[in-house]
Amino acid sequence: VALGTGEPWVFRAIYTNQTEGSFAAEYARHALGAATASIVSTSGDYEMSLASAFADQFATSGEVRQQWEIDPGNREGSIAAIVAGLHADPEPGVLFLGLGPDDAHALLLALVRADVHPTMLGGEALGFVEFAAMFAEEPEELEQPGFFTDGLYVVSPLLYDSLGGSALEFAQRYRAVFGVMPDWLGAKAYDATALGLYALEALDGANPANSPPAGLRQQVQAALAGLIGGHAHVKGLE
Repeated sequence: VALGTGEPWVFRAIYTNQTEGSFAAEYARHALGAATASIVSTSGDYEMSLASAFADQFATSGEVRQQWEIDPGNREGSIAAIVAGLHADPEPGVLFLGLGPDDAHALLLALVRADVHPTMLGGEALGFVEFAAMFAEEPEELEQPGFFTDGLYVVSPLLYDSLGGSALEFAQRYRAVFGVMPDWLGAKAYDATALGLYALEALDGANPANSPPAGLRQQVQAALAGLIGGHAHVKGLE
């Protein structure tokens, strides 16, 4: 399990937004074969971190043609301008959506209804069935399922149908208990729990009832910090 750092007391069992954005750029460039890309985001921290990382990485070997920002105070007007810009550009390349579900939903409705169909790539926030379900009651979607999301790729931290081993076993156990397959959040929660249990083992039998809390916290922090760049590791789902 890889851990990233931001603050000495903050640990994570998943990659950062910056890593995700950079990976998406590499996927667009080499897996999708895009020589050019355009980007849509908002001014939110999540959206901007994805978009800026994508732009920086893609620019190392391709061309970023356009970067648009949806204004929450004028979403309809912002989206209309984006649709017009894409309609006027014969080669916008891959359209990267550094967006949350609500803004992406509004943008896809406008694009498809304007008969603008770029290849699109979005972040993990769009990789849930709930996002696709946002289109379910649209007339076009009722007639042709997938009408609005056709051509949209999204990043996902984990795809169960491409895995085996412990990850697949976890998914099967989860489905046996709850009746549905888990999304990637379930696997990452499992890994985070494994990390927490590993760190608690560092207390080596210390009794929290009569041990200074600051000392216990420091031992847990040191155990987790020791996983970064060291030889110790915690096996996660794979």
